[in-house]
Amino acid sequence: MCGVIGIAGHLEAPGLATDGSRAQQQRGRVGWKLTVLTKLGLRSVGGPGTVNEVKAKYPRKLRGRIAIAHNRYSTVEDGGKLAKNLQPLTNWRESIALCHNGNLTDLDELKQTLKLNKRFSTSMDSEVIFKLICQEKGSIPNRLKKALKNVVGSYSLLLIIDGKLVAVRDPSGNRPLFYGTRDGADIFASETCALHAIGAKVVRAVQPGEILISSGNSQELESHRLSPPEMSRAHCIFEPIYLQFPSSRRMNGNGQTDDDTVDRFRFLCGEQLAIQSPVPNADYIVPVPDSAIFQALGFAAYNEAGKYYPCLLRLHDTARSFMENDQKSRLKALHRKFATLLESVKGKVIVLVDDSIVRLNTMPWVVKLMYEAGAAEVHVRIACPPIISPCYWGIDTPTLKELAATSMSIEEMREALNVESLEFLEIDILKRISGDPSQHCFACMTGCVPQALTTSIAAFT
Repeated sequence: MCGVIGIAGHLEAPGLATDGSRAQQQRGRVGWKLTVLTKLGLRSVGGPGTVNEVKAKYPRKLRGRIAIAHNRYSTVEDGGKLAKNLQPLTNWRESIALCHNGNLTDLDELKQTLKLNKRFSTSMDSEVIFKLICQEKGSIPNRLKKALKNVVGSYSLLLIIDGKLVAVRDPSGNRPLFYGTRDGADIFASETCALHAIGAKVVRAVQPGEILISSGNSQELESHRLSPPEMSRAHCIFEPIYLQFPSSRRMNGNGQTDDDTVDRFRFLCGEQLAIQSPVPNADYIVPVPDSAIFQALGFAAYNEAGKYYPCLLRLHDTARSFMENDQKSRLKALHRKFATLLESVKGKVIVLVDDSIVRLNTMPWVVKLMYEAGAAEVHVRIACPPIISPCYWGIDTPTLKELAATSMSIEEMREALNVESLEFLEIDILKRISGDPSQHCFACMTGCVPQALTTSIAAFT
């Protein structure tokens, strides 16, 4: 679920890309890299860590009117290749750079079918896309169509190619990508919060299966179709549940931006959860910060008892524990992540509201804190259905064994947590409030993969 951003046609493109990356950093903190098209060709700065950590090592400014940047979130083991796995990937000789958000699912078959017997320097599927594009010739649209024709999976791409900035979104629209403008410059980003942070106007979403080509002038933006517009969609429902920043806009069923922001959707999930599974004797409705704040507000607004009270505090020098690379790192992050308002909890009936349970790492630690602070009862409400299937399209849950809901029933999870009750939002309710459920991917909650994520463009041409 990485974050990408690109700017074309602005004198401060590198600085804007940096600030935009910082604004959507919840999408990835493993590493950050910036690539700029300068007068001398492509130049990059990057390294492990956050945007600020990397920038501190490179005080000298890069100058150029086209820049792309990438916040890394690992969905593969980096091993000793973290430096090489940072994006944008670059071909210095041909001045081509690429960054990718998403995951491909047919890598071995793709390499064999397309005879990609070249040496790979990274462990990323993104390098396969990059090599496919680099080996094609012709106009930008034709190169991309030929390169991506047999690719199956999820990809939102930003490229610097032929001196232009190019945005590409896969036909399913699985991962978000938005277009905006500022001072006549064209800007693309994974989330609208990044556009807002740099003073850009949000124009629209990049459509599923669309190629947008910018020469740095919003009046001359070219749009081409990578795939027929009638292909089905598979917008990831876990994006607004957990991944996206609250102020970012959601997609509607057709892949367009609308006025439904992530915070409103999360509030609605909490509201419906309270109607479905209330706690009549609640004193406090407590969010597990930060991604469950609006779900808890919705729950508190519609639960018949209790008031919203954020007595569980997140220490903000810590990253999201879900996004750590391994289980040991996740547990270590949890131990330094939370604190409680002790006197507020003592003797109270607490309802803990969280956005999801994936590996059952966070909730046991939070429940323990509540009981240690003297809570009389602890109830848990989860504002999405149980996660029962791995995600192969950009979320780091690649195996069944690491998912709590595949090995334990809800009652067994309740007993393991030692709480009074545990309830999840029902899948039918989530589908109803999602907009058009036929245009979303619920595979992690149902095990049913949308056809859009298993079909290449070649099948439609």
